[in-house]
Amino acid sequence: MTRPSGPFALNFGPKSSSPYEASEPLPLRIGILMDHPSPHMLSLLDALAACGDCSAEVLYFGKSDPERNWGEPVGSLPYRFLKGMTWSGGFRTNPAILKVLRGTKVDIWIVNSVYTSLTTLLAAWWLDRKKIPWVYMNEPARARGLIFSALKNVPLRFVLRRAGGIIGMGQKAEEMYRLLLTDGVPVCSIPYYIKLDDFYQLPAILNLQEKEQIEFLTVCQMIKRKGLDILLHACKRLPHEGWQLTVVGKGPLRAQLERQFAHSWFNDRVKFVGEVPYKDRASIFAGKHVFILPSRWDGWGMVVPEALAAGLPVISTNGVISAHEFIRNGENGFIIPVDDPEALKEAMSWFIRNSSVIPEMGLAARESLRDYRPEVGAEKLVGFLSTILSERQEMLVEGLKSNTDASMSWRSLTTPRHLSGRLRFHGRRLIKNLVINAAVCVKRRRNANGSRILLYHLVLREDRQRFEDHVRFLSDHFLLCSVADVVRSASRGGKENSYRLAITFDDGFRVLMGDCLEVLDKIGVRGSFFVPTGFIASSHRPETAARFSLHAHYFNLPLEPMRPEDLKRLADSGHEVGSHGVSHISLRAMPKEMAKRELIESRARIAEWTGKAPVSFAYPYGDTKSSVGEPSNWLQEAGYEFGLTIQRGKVDRSSNRLLLPRDHAEGNWSIRDLKFFLLS
Repeated sequence: MTRPSGPFALNFGPKSSSPYEASEPLPLRIGILMDHPSPHMLSLLDALAACGDCSAEVLYFGKSDPERNWGEPVGSLPYRFLKGMTWSGGFRTNPAILKVLRGTKVDIWIVNSVYTSLTTLLAAWWLDRKKIPWVYMNEPARARGLIFSALKNVPLRFVLRRAGGIIGMGQKAEEMYRLLLTDGVPVCSIPYYIKLDDFYQLPAILNLQEKEQIEFLTVCQMIKRKGLDILLHACKRLPHEGWQLTVVGKGPLRAQLERQFAHSWFNDRVKFVGEVPYKDRASIFAGKHVFILPSRWDGWGMVVPEALAAGLPVISTNGVISAHEFIRNGENGFIIPVDDPEALKEAMSWFIRNSSVIPEMGLAARESLRDYRPEVGAEKLVGFLSTILSERQEMLVEGLKSNTDASMSWRSLTTPRHLSGRLRFHGRRLIKNLVINAAVCVKRRRNANGSRILLYHLVLREDRQRFEDHVRFLSDHFLLCSVADVVRSASRGGKENSYRLAITFDDGFRVLMGDCLEVLDKIGVRGSFFVPTGFIASSHRPETAARFSLHAHYFNLPLEPMRPEDLKRLADSGHEVGSHGVSHISLRAMPKEMAKRELIESRARIAEWTGKAPVSFAYPYGDTKSSVGEPSNWLQEAGYEFGLTIQRGKVDRSSNRLLLPRDHAEGNWSIRDLKFFLLS
């Protein structure tokens, strides 16, 4: 798939002739908030999963729609169900939504949920407050009475005014949203999609004779909004012969409608079939000639493309959004006014009088769906999101300019810019120090009680002496060795005074090639460096590297990546170079095939740079679970022997080699902190 150039797809400067310096665009990371799984979104989500140039994760507020029999169609895109409560009327609240948003690393959010939901309102408020890019994607609001519309417009405008873009479900929805917006917010149209293979397989209508009985069909819920009372009045005005109607569906008005229709027709002219299982719904259209949807309002109306795919011309009201997308009057059906039984009667009578044209209109019905493919919608969606994100380019470049040696401190890298963030930051630090000081005072003598793997991200210039103290302290309590040696020793059952520890470094920051590496070499310790190969490949393009750093890491400023020659130097010096993926995207948020591709490609690239294929992989962000498979199995299939998490703990006989625990530290920690976490 090709998408417009955006902040995550730009390459700068001349292309290098060296194959390992080819810089790939960063995959777009998308987070999607949805009310519940829906078959109307499933095909689009599956198309996103197959894109290859984006990752996406769906966060559902609930497991199912209480008013539908869809089940839980979650598809092949990674997903999570958020804990929450469902109130009367189907309204849901998810109290942990802000925590989830804060802890999920994405480039842009899609909020595809009901605008009256408290969870939606909270998400819109928080994303806007944090200046995180997001777009609202949903059906347009139904026009109601003056007072009711005014009340509903309050939460709707609250959401729309905070969104960076709006996606309407269809062209008509796009037009309706544009009327509500006055400040130039970008708007586009992406309809619902659904798999229509079963409908296309139904035999086409080949021939109908004049005055042959016409089989009309309607499929909908038996509720007032669907306009079946209008259909009843229209049918009463039709001729007594030449037609038959089948009504499929259930709802609170079914018994009443059956009585009303039976009062006018005592034969089988009008048949009520009841509900048909969702998976079997294509069979409803077999043998029918014309489909009718008299609805007063449908925010999309998936049954319209279903009927067209089945080869049926469609009569629909102008209150159905999908009708405006596909129906062309006189070609594949008719669009009539809402609440107009006379117009509906005329359209039905036209087909009764002109039955011979129905086969031709049936072919036109299927032809109208030629470009109705989810991959088209996925490409348009990714392009629209990339355009929204292009506005971040200036911020990223400014971040690059401010990245000087003088600014490389823990204070500048980690202190939040906003007051609320700084208060939380210092509050957590205060609590941590109180806990550690209390624990150290209670038990002063501490000894190693098992083998460990230790993780660092940064050792800055200001940390040199402290990091040297770290290494000497660690060598006093452990035998410092490689990850493989730690695992082998633990599998044999390490004994006291012979526990081992491996020092590892994640993310491939070039600052580690300075004081950190000098300290390791001085003391004679070999470490393991886990690098995202996309970051390394961008090292010859400073702006691309800066975007990657801000895109992937939690620091305030971009950090320079190691270079391929740095990795070669590390490997030749006896240090281990392991994989941290290609794009530093959580395996939890990747479609299965994308995750497998990253595992294989990163391993091959490191082997090309260093001459040694890595045997170890560090999970980006420590995420080891996925809704679409088992990442540890993917590691094994890709040729890795060890997988490293960020779950604290000792390595022992029971440790899974592909899910090894790893303790976290940083170059600015005190020895007291290391004692607390590593010694018993």
